[in-house]
Amino acid sequence: MVLKITFPETVRKYGQYGLFLILLILAGSCTTYQYIYDPASRQRQKDMVAQRSMNTGCNALGCLSSAFITAIWDIETDFIPTESGFKRLKLINPTPDTMFVNMLTNAIWDENQYCDFKDIRIPPGKCCRLLTLLNTDYNLYFGNTDDPHDDELLEINTSSHRRYKLIP
Repeated sequence: MVLKITFPETVRKYGQYGLFLILLILAGSCTTYQYIYDPASRQRQKDMVAQRSMNTGCNALGCLSSAFITAIWDIETDFIPTESGFKRLKLINPTPDTMFVNMLTNAIWDENQYCDFKDIRIPPGKCCRLLTLLNTDYNLYFGNTDDPHDDELLEINTSSHRRYKLIP
C-alpha cells in the first residue's frame, strides 16, 4: 500500500516562498561566534543558546501536550510557558576599522562566572549578534585599537534596544 499525498496548486505554487521566508527568519536569528575570541565568552554564548533552545523546545512540547490532553480527554488544561530570559543583541561596526568590544556586567551566569563577553573583534562593516540576558545592565567598552585606555564606554540595558552602532 502506497500513501500518496497531493497538495493543492496554490500550496505547490507558493510553498517555496513560505519555505524561503522561514529560512530567512531562521538565518536572521543566528548568533555569530566567529567574532568572539575569548574561549570562556564563546563557551558562555554557546551555553546560553543551548539553554534558550531547550526552553523553547520544552515550551512547544508543553503546549502540544496540553492541546493533546484537551482534545483526547476533554479536560481543560492550561500550560503557561516559561519566560525567555534572553534577548538577542546586534552590535554593528559601521567604521572602516576593526572594532574591539568588551561587554561587562554584574549579572551572574553560573556560580563562579559573570555573564561577561570579552575580546569581541568585529570586522569593518560587519555586525555581531549575541544572545544576552534580558533586562541586564552592561558596560560596553569599544574602540578601534586593542588598548583599553582608548576605549569608549556605552552603558546599555538589554531590555531597551536591539541594535547598537558602535561609532567611536
